[in-house]
Amino acid sequence: MRITCRLPLAAAIIAALVLPATSQAQRADSASRGGATLPLKPARTVKFTTDEGTWVSLDVSPDGRTLVFDLSGDVYTLPIAGG
Repeated sequence: MRITCRLPLAAAIIAALVLPATSQAQRADSASRGGATLPLKPARTVKFTTDEGTWVSLDVSPDGRTLVFDLSGDVYTLPIAGG
């Protein structure tokens, strides 16, 4: 009895069907705005203090001077010496 795994084939077929539709939708959305990108201007500022976070990603900048981390969906930088 021979058992064959067809999962990679199924994943490739699904990707081939879904990805072109996604990129086409993105092009149509961009065209409807005249090719402009999102403005990304903050509408308000929120200040908060915290001493813990969960699922936080952390990295050191290439020059070794800055910590970069995300918290609550935003990216922050902090001098490696503290701040």
